[in-house]
Amino acid sequence: MQSMLTRRAFLGSAAALAACGGSPEPAAEAPVPAQKPRLGRDRVCFITDEVSSELSEAIAFAKEFEIGWVEIRNLWDKYGILQDVETIKKARGMLDEAGLKVSALSTPLLKCIAPGVKPIERVELDIKISERVFPIPNEEQFPRSAEFLEKSIEAASILGCNTIRCFSFWRTEDPASAYPLLLEKLEELAPIAQKAGMRLAMENEHACNVADCGEAMQVLAKAPAGVGLLWDVLNGVSTGEQPYPDGYARLDKSRLYHVQLKDADLSQGVERFHYCPVGQGAMPYTQIFEALAADDYPGTVSMETHFKVDGSSLEASRRSMKGVLAAIDAQA
Repeated sequence: MQSMLTRRAFLGSAAALAACGGSPEPAAEAPVPAQKPRLGRDRVCFITDEVSSELSEAIAFAKEFEIGWVEIRNLWDKYGILQDVETIKKARGMLDEAGLKVSALSTPLLKCIAPGVKPIERVELDIKISERVFPIPNEEQFPRSAEFLEKSIEAASILGCNTIRCFSFWRTEDPASAYPLLLEKLEELAPIAQKAGMRLAMENEHACNVADCGEAMQVLAKAPAGVGLLWDVLNGVSTGEQPYPDGYARLDKSRLYHVQLKDADLSQGVERFHYCPVGQGAMPYTQIFEALAADDYPGTVSMETHFKVDGSSLEASRRSMKGVLAAIDAQA
């Protein structure tokens, strides 16, 4: 009897709803939570000569970790822009055969002594190291910068990328005093790059006048179109800036063209730090990747090993790449 009454009550309710032009409402479905944006492994990159000066070994490294992008700086122990066209084409052929794309061409453009910009004493060693890898007399580098840009454009075109790294002159006692000349030079070079479909990514480098995100924005706020930032995350600590979240918060994200990753143990202070694998140092890369994804950063994140294990760059790079991928996978 109980079941019959229940059925009659239900039928009566249905009839009443029908008379009013309605129908029984289905049970509401639970809302599906929106997924947060994430950077994928397909956005990971590395500087080839940080793994090995032999391009074939760097390509094997990419296959080992299923990486699809590389950043080119040196090719066979020489800056890519100093290589002849046939050698650069050879490199492109090897990369194509391996299915690798080039995200950026790292050049020494504007990593020079500019007129009236006297470098501070602490960068003298950096200058000597630079002279070994870029054996162009320092007094020639600034006046020949347009020539070096043209060579960079040629190499980048062959390699199939549109991002060319540049710098901000060797660091002087008052970095801001160098910015008017730097901006003048960028006004000269940027249109040349843009005409060729290229863009200039100025790296924040501890030995140059743009060393952190705050200094970068002082320049980029006045820089011509086609000039953006190559954000080397760790380098900002050289001025006392906390790269994340403080430095990152200062950036105009629309001017962020490329990102380089390295890590360091800062427990003994900035003056006594040492490089280490990504994930074992001070940089919170998982949080940084989450922030980049949330801000729709469209580029790659490029590992720069910068240390060795028992004299081996390859083993050091393996450890660091494992840290990069772990940080990528750990995103919420």
